[in-house]
Amino acid sequence: MDKQVTIGLHIVQEHMDFSHVRNICKCAEDLRFDSVTLMDHFRPYYPPENGNLLECWTTLSALAMETKRIKIGTMVTCASYRNPALLAKIAACLDHISGGRLKFGIGAGWFREEFEEYGIPFDKPRERIRRLEEAIQIIKRMWVQEEASFSGRYYKVDRAVCDPKPVQKPHPPIIVGGGGERFTLRVVAKLADGWNSPGSFERYANKLEVLKRHCRKVGRDFKDIKLSWSAWVILSSDRNKVAEFQPKYIQNLDDFIETYLIGEPDQCIRKMQHFVDLGVTDFELAFPDTFPKDKRRRVPSLETIQSFAELVLPRFNS
Repeated sequence: MDKQVTIGLHIVQEHMDFSHVRNICKCAEDLRFDSVTLMDHFRPYYPPENGNLLECWTTLSALAMETKRIKIGTMVTCASYRNPALLAKIAACLDHISGGRLKFGIGAGWFREEFEEYGIPFDKPRERIRRLEEAIQIIKRMWVQEEASFSGRYYKVDRAVCDPKPVQKPHPPIIVGGGGERFTLRVVAKLADGWNSPGSFERYANKLEVLKRHCRKVGRDFKDIKLSWSAWVILSSDRNKVAEFQPKYIQNLDDFIETYLIGEPDQCIRKMQHFVDLGVTDFELAFPDTFPKDKRRRVPSLETIQSFAELVLPRFNS
C-alpha cells in the first residue's frame, strides 16, 4: 500500500440512545478504525421519520471523553444550522477537549423539511453554497487569528475572539461534503483541505475531473486536496440479503450495489483499491445493520463492523 489510507466509521445516529452510539464508537476504536463521524440532523429522515436523534456536537463532546485515540467529528455539519462564528467556537472547543482529534466535515445542507421545521431559511442551492463559502472563511479566521473580522453578504463578525484555539495547527483540516459541480466543487477548489462525496466509481471519477478544472481556474494545486469517499457497507453477495437494506430512494438493486460497498470481502477490497488508485485516501463507511430502524431490531448490530475490521481493514492499515 503506497498511499496512507484512513478508514472512518460513520454513525447514522437515528433511533439510537447514547449508549448505542457510545458502544459503536468504542468498538470502532478497539478495532482500529481511524475515525468516527456523526451526521448533523435534528430528527430522522429515514423511515420511520420520528424517534431519537442525538444532536451531533453535544454527542461528540461526550464521545471525546469516552475515547483516547480515534478521531471524532462530523460528516458533515450543516453550515446554515449555526452561526459560523459560533460553529468555529464549538469545533475549536471539541478539538481542545479531545486533544486534537476533531475531524471537521461541513456542507451546505439539503434536508428541506428539517430547515423549515426549525425555522431556518432554505434558500436555493446557489445561495446555500454561498453561505457555506462565507462560513468557511469565518471559521478559518476564527481558528487562526487573534481577532477575526469579516463582512459578507450573509455573515459578519467584528473582532471576534475564539479561545482556546484548536490544537491542530494551523487548524483542523476542513472537509467539504457534496458533489454539486457548478458551485460546491468550486468552493472545494477555493477553500477546502478535503472533499467528500458518495457515488459510484464512474460518478466519483467524473466529478473529480470537474474538481480538477475548478482548481486550475482558481490557481489551486489539486494535489493539496485530500479525497474522501462515502458508502454503506454490506458484506454479502446474496442479492436477497442486500435488498433488505436497499433504501426506497434507490429503486434499482444493481444501482444500489454499484453505488455502495457491497459484496464479499475480496470484492470490497478490490473496489476500495480502485478508489485508492484514483487518488482517494479516506473512506467514510456506514454499516446499515447498525441502523435500528424498526421494533424488530432496536439494538444496533456490530457484526458487519467486526467482520470488516477482521477481513478488510488489514489490507489498508499501514
